[in-house]
Amino acid sequence: MNGFLSDKPEGSMWRSYGPVTDTTDLAFDNEIDATPGESGSGVYLYNKAAGKRVIYGIQSNEAKVI
Repeated sequence: MNGFLSDKPEGSMWRSYGPVTDTTDLAFDNEIDATPGESGSGVYLYNKAAGKRVIYGIQSNEAKVI
């Protein structure tokens, strides 16, 4: 995912990556080292069949759907 991390120079975009570890129809868990400023970033994978990156979810906070 890409975002404007609060602990980096203002206005600079950074990429974070890591595995998605669990999914449901409404949420996913990941091990991406996210910081404030990445909320709302698309979590994507490169889809070889489509030949492009495909967004599968949106990074939010640490709350879990139960």
